[in-house]
Amino acid sequence: FTVTLLKCSTMMRLNYQFSNLCGCAYRDGNILFTADGTSLLSPVGNRVTVFDLANHTSQTLRFQQRHNIKCLALSPNNKLLVSIDSEGHAVILNFRKQIVLATMKFKSRNITAMQFSPDSQYLAVAHDNWITVWKSPSLIVEWKPMLLHAKYRGHYADVTCLAWSDDSQFLVSGSKDMTAKIHALHKRKPFKSQTLSGHQGAVIAAFFGTDSKLYTLTKSGYVYQWIAGAKRELHERYKAKYPLLMYASYTANGKYYLYVKGKPDSVINCATFFKSAMCDLLVIGQCNGVFALYKMPNFALLHSLSISTRTITTCAMNSGGDWIAFASHDLGQLLVWEWRSETFILKQQGHFYDVNSIAYSSDGQLIATGGHDGKLKIWNAKNGFCFITFHDHSAPITKVAFARKNNVIVVSASLDGTVRVYDLVRYVNFRT
Repeated sequence: FTVTLLKCSTMMRLNYQFSNLCGCAYRDGNILFTADGTSLLSPVGNRVTVFDLANHTSQTLRFQQRHNIKCLALSPNNKLLVSIDSEGHAVILNFRKQIVLATMKFKSRNITAMQFSPDSQYLAVAHDNWITVWKSPSLIVEWKPMLLHAKYRGHYADVTCLAWSDDSQFLVSGSKDMTAKIHALHKRKPFKSQTLSGHQGAVIAAFFGTDSKLYTLTKSGYVYQWIAGAKRELHERYKAKYPLLMYASYTANGKYYLYVKGKPDSVINCATFFKSAMCDLLVIGQCNGVFALYKMPNFALLHSLSISTRTITTCAMNSGGDWIAFASHDLGQLLVWEWRSETFILKQQGHFYDVNSIAYSSDGQLIATGGHDGKLKIWNAKNGFCFITFHDHSAPITKVAFARKNNVIVVSASLDGTVRVYDLVRYVNFRT
């Protein structure tokens, strides 16, 4: 259900190069913001599309994987992009130059989470009930680009989420076994791995907050708050040598509950966290297409909005804390919402089923696509965005075409027995 745009060289008419990918803004996997917070990375099948929200353009990266992409990780310095598909094949990319540095194959296909450390020196990967930490590869091509640093095991079910502390020394993991675990990057005394139990449901997200607070979320709708503390004698002995988490232990400090009518066991589907000196913000995407923004640690509701009729698959927040991105696998939706001004920065949705017909305008600026879902979409060939969708047909569209001498007239034929003519100036169906 995608349209591939190719650029033809002026030197040779058959020398085509990949230009862009239209027809779908999101397929599966997690979405990411770049470090400057102005660009959004979205996996579209076996490729990655970068949406420049400041300049309102999109670009699909040149590399492609063997299967659909499942996990993405971008280093905080914006130099490295690691992509893993559904079969465990990984691609390590120089993000700025779009050069593939290396490829590798993980032993497990069940890659559930992946995240770079804040200092960009390590990459944590969760597969099955294991966590492996790798040293970040360099920007030059090497025979063995990723070196294994450590392995962590202790969960009895699949690991679902990972999060690093600000100093890149500690890692928290959540699992389907209803527990969360704290791990140290360097295993040494006096640190002891701690298990946080007592969750009601599978842990799907965990985040480090300010003042060493920790937040864990379960799929059944519970949000737990944990605080770190240590005995006075331990604190006096180690405070000058080690960070607090090296000798402290976490205790529960609060529990909050979200409820969705008719779905008591599957309330929270995704979450993201923004941390600053002023306040911590928690974004929760629910199974009914509603997202909520809370101010932590008092769990005060700041904003709530219904953005989709289906489940929100993944969400992300930019570095400034103003833009929140959401994606839905069921509808192929990709949205960016600015919660302070309550406006959409980006709103894209591809065809629900296959694309049956495409047509170029005579000047090459517009592309019309007719889908099996009965929708007619008009795309800007330069920036790759869909700017209008017509829903008048009640059956699959079989053919679309632009008027020969007028690029603002589009004709579509459908299996519902109608031929409709659209005006792209007034955006109306003026003849049937």
